[in-house]
Amino acid sequence: MDNARWKGLPFLLMCLFALLQGCSVLPEPYLVSGPEPHRTDANTVRSCEPDLLGRSPATIKSTLSALDPDGFNLMNWNMLKGRRQGWRKDFVRLSQESDVILLQEAYLSDELRTILSSTKSNWNLATSVRYWGKESGVLTASEITAEVICIHRFDEPLLNTPKTSLFTRFSILTQQPYLVIVNVHAVNITMDTASYQKYWQELEMILASHDGPLIVAGDFNTWNAERLAIVAMAARRLKLQPVRFEPDRRSRFFGQVVDHVYYRGLVPSNAVVHEIATSDHNPIQVSFKLADTYQGGKGR
Repeated sequence: MDNARWKGLPFLLMCLFALLQGCSVLPEPYLVSGPEPHRTDANTVRSCEPDLLGRSPATIKSTLSALDPDGFNLMNWNMLKGRRQGWRKDFVRLSQESDVILLQEAYLSDELRTILSSTKSNWNLATSVRYWGKESGVLTASEITAEVICIHRFDEPLLNTPKTSLFTRFSILTQQPYLVIVNVHAVNITMDTASYQKYWQELEMILASHDGPLIVAGDFNTWNAERLAIVAMAARRLKLQPVRFEPDRRSRFFGQVVDHVYYRGLVPSNAVVHEIATSDHNPIQVSFKLADTYQGGKGR
């Protein structure tokens, strides 16, 4: 963005921060909410340590404990805290068609809790802020139980409010390999790219211990070319490929796409962007299957 667009930004941010202070609370780090009866309130969980994702999982206990290697559907959506009328209809329709759901700006209202309880038996929300008494952050939902859940938290440098990313490890077979899905809501408002680059470097460090299938998706806030270049370099180091959309109806800010799905060790198909009016982000759906090199537990 040019200098003219930044003029008056510090004052605007101070006003915005003052407004947010009146209705939001910054919680303790690493809080996660989940479905009843497993959790009824926010609970402290671990931060994402560099070796956590490579540790051995718990024993598989049921047929619902692994994603189908021959095909599963993923949906990603920044839902704008459900502020716009009609979001429920869009969410219910898309969630019924998806095995894994990634939400950014999820606002854990009673209405969202009710919908999740009826559509997905397992979900976790990594709390960023508590807004009007309810948790808000990134939420990952599925029918199967996650083996590992951890949170990465990074403070916005200007507003000093946290951005959370939720790391979830699933079985995709009844043995290795394991699929890690990272639900990202990246740093947004910065005066330069230093903090944004540091954010992605920290995500890379967490993922260093995982060499299996991987999905990194969400609202990357890539609203300029410099940010897109940082993501591209991180993806290259992690051996990730971007999902391509045709036609590409993903939402754009300052002319740039901000929502992305990157993958490795998988084969994508049927990538669709749904045009809606109930958020400023259009939801994305992608079908994946496990790559042939991993079938039968090989590839590690």
